[in-house]
Amino acid sequence: MAGNTSATLERVRPDAVGGLTAADLDLLGRELDAIRQEVLDARGDRDAAYIRRLVKVQRIIELGSRAVLLASRRRVP
Repeated sequence: MAGNTSATLERVRPDAVGGLTAADLDLLGRELDAIRQEVLDARGDRDAAYIRRLVKVQRIIELGSRAVLLASRRRVP
């Protein structure tokens, strides 16, 4: 019979993730937060008008489709 062998695996947690240190990750996080804030600040009246236009178009299409459904029930023999 073979001898009693057991392997012990040890989990090693690297200090750097993907080659980035904790300081690098903090810097990256701050840069991404700054980009996000720039995008949020850049939204304005033009974007609001675009969204309102899309909602209006969607409502018109919905009304048109309902009219088509209602008209399709009245078939002429």
